[in-house]
This record gives sequence, C-alpha cells and structure tokens, in this order.
Amino acid sequence: MEPMKNGQLITPMDERRPERAARLEGIGGWLLMPAFGVIVAPLRTLQGTVVDLIQPLLAHSAIISPRSPTFSYRAAGLASFELLANLALIVVGIWLAWLFFRKAKETPKWFYIAAGLGIAIQVVDLMLYKLLFPELPPQQAAEKQLGTSVVACAIWLPYFHLSVRVKNTFVR
Repeated sequence: MEPMKNGQLITPMDERRPERAARLEGIGGWLLMPAFGVIVAPLRTLQGTVVDLIQPLLAHSAIISPRSPTFSYRAAGLASFELLANLALIVVGIWLAWLFFRKAKETPKWFYIAAGLGIAIQVVDLMLYKLLFPELPPQQAAEKQLGTSVVACAIWLPYFHLSVRVKNTFVR
C-alpha cells in the first residue's frame, strides 16, 4: 500500500517535504499541458476529419461510389477505416476530457488507452496506405505525426504514472 498522509499520496522524495506533497493536487503545474491536449485533441481530430477526409471525398465522390466507373475498393476501404478510426478517437477523446475535468480516478487509465489507441490507429493507417497504394509515395506528414505522437507518449505516459500531482488529483 502506498504511503498516505491526510488522504494525500506521499512519495519518498516528498516525505522529507510533506507540505509540498500536500500542495500537489488539482489541475495545475505540468498537468496543465495534458489538460490542454485533452481539450484540443478531439477538436483537432474532428477538424482533420472534415478538412482532410470528408471534404475531399465529397469533391471526388466518384472514387468511393460503387456505381461510378472510377470506383476504387482500395480508396473506399481506406476512407472507411479512417472515418471510423477518427470517430473512435473523437468519442474516446470526449470521454477522456469528461473524466479528466471530473478528476475521476479512471482518468490515468483512459489517458493510456487514448494514447495507445491513437498510435495504433496511426500505425494501421500507414500500413493500410502502403499495402493498398504501394505505387504512391510515402505519406511523410503522417509518418512525422506518428513520430510526434510517440515522443509525446514517451513524455506524458511516464508523467501520468509517476506524478504525485496526478495521483493526488484523480481520486473521485
């Protein structure tokens, strides 16, 4: 069992300074960065879905219309996957934001799930693109975004696991 003092989690470093550990709660400090990301992520995914997927599909609907002579199963399949994946990311993102600002104890678990799901979807999307369209050049922007996501996870997942503020904040 982890050491507690007045209902607050105390780490070995904070045992020497218990007054500091007691102040480490609430959405503040470095936790403001993930809070911003939790707000922005579903909005950014929605914006990207509309601008990068739905609008181009509406402009070139013949490629995904089965009755069209230019219909492509490959394009329709990839577009369907991306639409469903983005919808899943938006739903999980909204759920995570709700938990986060309620300070629910399930928040860290859902933070890990959202991060893992985001990376998994990016990897599968890149693999599908390369599998379905080997004749096209690589998606450098998508590969760069995957790298950015991996770096963000390398920073924020350990923070959520080790932070006294996170442990003291998400308790409801």
